[in-house]
Amino acid sequence: MHRSLERRDAPENIDRFYRIDLGRDLFGQWCVTRGWGRNGTYGRQKIDSFPSARDALQAFRALEAAKHRRGYVARG
Repeated sequence: MHRSLERRDAPENIDRFYRIDLGRDLFGQWCVTRGWGRNGTYGRQKIDSFPSARDALQAFRALEAAKHRRGYVARG
């Protein structure tokens, strides 16, 4: 599962992206990978591992909801 979000506000000079991915790593662990930064840059990345798919999905949805509350919208 993958989500690409962005937040743009020209008067405030805001042009940011946020990516969230849900999947498994090479060892079979469920992971939520997120990347963020200013559009046009590589940004930063963080990977969190979870013991079950349900826990990872809850974290994925919580991150997505938090970004929507901060003004991010689906990219596209």
